[in-house]
Amino acid sequence: MTSISRRELLRRGLSYTAAGVCGSGAASLLTGCGAGQRVPNPPTLANSMFSQKDLQTMEDAAHGVMAQYMLPGLSIAISKDDGLMYAQGFGMADLDSGQPVTEASRFRIASVSKPITATTILRLVETGKLNLQQPVFGNNSVLGTDYGAPPYEPMVQSITVGQLLMHTEGGWPEASNDPVFQASLLGLSQHDLVQYTVHNTPLQTVPGSAFAYSNFGYVVLGRVIEKITGKSYAQAVSSLILGQCGIGDMSIASDVPQANEVTYYPYQGTSEEPYTLPISRLDSAGGWIATATDIVMFLQHVDFIPTIADILQSNTMQAMATPSPSSVQAAYFGTNTGYGEGWVVPSAQTMSDIQEGIGAWWHHGNVPGTTAYAKRTNNGYCWAAITNTRVPTDEPGSYLQDLVENKMIAKVNWPY
Repeated sequence: MTSISRRELLRRGLSYTAAGVCGSGAASLLTGCGAGQRVPNPPTLANSMFSQKDLQTMEDAAHGVMAQYMLPGLSIAISKDDGLMYAQGFGMADLDSGQPVTEASRFRIASVSKPITATTILRLVETGKLNLQQPVFGNNSVLGTDYGAPPYEPMVQSITVGQLLMHTEGGWPEASNDPVFQASLLGLSQHDLVQYTVHNTPLQTVPGSAFAYSNFGYVVLGRVIEKITGKSYAQAVSSLILGQCGIGDMSIASDVPQANEVTYYPYQGTSEEPYTLPISRLDSAGGWIATATDIVMFLQHVDFIPTIADILQSNTMQAMATPSPSSVQAAYFGTNTGYGEGWVVPSAQTMSDIQEGIGAWWHHGNVPGTTAYAKRTNNGYCWAAITNTRVPTDEPGSYLQDLVENKMIAKVNWPY
C-alpha cells in the first residue's frame, strides 16, 4: 500500500463523510462524495437518547478532527456511569470498496491490549493461581526452563510477574532496540523471540528499580497466562475476562483480514507498512482486534463504578490504578503520569481518589496503521476511540482524547 496525500483524502470525501457513502464502490468515492456531503449512520439505540443538535455537535467534532489529521476511518464509543450512551463510526473502513466504518467495525487496538492482559493476570492472582512476587524465568519459577535453561543474562532470574506488569523488570524497553520490533528478529517465532531475548539481551537496570515501558515484557506475561491456565493466551483471556464482560467477538489479529475488520493505511509521508508487522506475535502486548464498544464494555467492568459489577475485587482495583512508587517512576511520553498495573495513571493518584470515584486510568496504543485510546475519566465516563491509520505525534492518541473529552463530552447534554 502507498501513502495517501491530504489532497487525495479530500478528493475521496473522507474528511466530510460520516459512516456512510455516496453511492457504492471506489468509483463513486472518487466522483460522487464531494466536499460538504455527509451521509451519517442512523442513530443507534444509545445515540437516540441525544437531541439532534447534540448528535450534530459530536459529528461535526469528529469530522473536524478527521479532516485535520487525515483519518480514513474513526470509531468512538462512550459510556456514562456504566451506561453505554454513544457509539458511532465515521469515514471509511476500506477506501477501495467504499465500506464505511460502523459500530460493528473491528480495529487493531495495539497496546490497549495491555490492560486486558493485566486484568487476566490479576484475576489469576485473585484465584490463588499466581503470585506477583513469583520469579518468571529459571528453576522454581513460573516459566521454568521453557525458554532455555540458565545461565541467562545477569538479573533475568530475579524478574517477577509484578515487575513485568508495571514495566519495572529492568530492560527490553520500547525504543530502537525493542526486541518485539527489531528488524533482525521479526522472523522469529514467539517462542524463539522470548528465548533469544532472555539469553542475549542484557537488562539495563536492576529489576524493580526503574520504569521502562516494555512491549516484550507483556509478550512474556502472555506466556505466563498460558503456563498457568494450560490454555492459549486468547482462550484464557476469553474465558477469564472477555466472556465475563459479555464480549464475544474480539480476537487476535492476523495477517489475513477478519470479519468486519477495517483496512489499515500508512500515514501521509511515512514509509511504514501496516501489513509487514507479525501482529499475532504481539498478542498479549498489542494483538487484539475489537470494536470501540467492545473496549468500553471491558472498561465498564474495571472502572470502580458500581452500576455494573467489576470483575476484580476492590483492593485489586485500587492497586491496579495506583502509580508505581515515585522512586521508580519516569515521565510517560513526557507527561505528568505514572503507570499502575496495566494502566497509565496520574502520577499523584491515591487510593482515596479511586475510592471517591475521581480516579482515572487509561491506555493508548499504536502500531503502523492504527491508533487506539481507552480511558476511564475522573467524572464517570468510559470511552474508546480507534482509527485505521497512525498519526505521528509526540504523545500518541492525544488528539483522540482532545476530541472525545473536550469537543464531544464537554459540549453536549448527557441524558443522565
